[in-house]
Amino acid sequence: MLNARQGGLSIRELVRRSRAAAALEAQTSGEARKRDLLKAAQDGSKLICDWLETEGWQVAFGVPIINEARRHLAMAEEDGKLPISRTQPDTPVAKIIERLRPDATIHEDIGSVGWYAAWLARWAYFVMPYANIRHKALNIVLDKQISG
Repeated sequence: MLNARQGGLSIRELVRRSRAAAALEAQTSGEARKRDLLKAAQDGSKLICDWLETEGWQVAFGVPIINEARRHLAMAEEDGKLPISRTQPDTPVAKIIERLRPDATIHEDIGSVGWYAAWLARWAYFVMPYANIRHKALNIVLDKQISG
């Protein structure tokens, strides 16, 4: 404002510069958010890949597990049946995964692709509480599984 009063810049130019700076800041913070989202999704996809490997699933079976888990999550989101409560933020991921292992009341065909998909959907929801990160992570894993 001082420059405008001294005749160095017009009010119009100050407003233009202010808007340009705000737009640049919004773009920069938007890019930073996209980077953070991608990093979180990549971390989540690594967890899923490690879990599939630990459970002994070959690539050929990873695809149906991921697709079925995505279906479970999509149906629960659409029906509003996702639980509200979350795990404690300091709970180790391995403990969350083990705690959410389904029993026969959740899925009677223990050890099947569907059972593992139900398990993945459950722990992915709690480990990655933000849907956009969770979906991106599952998509990354699916792409990896398909490409081998």
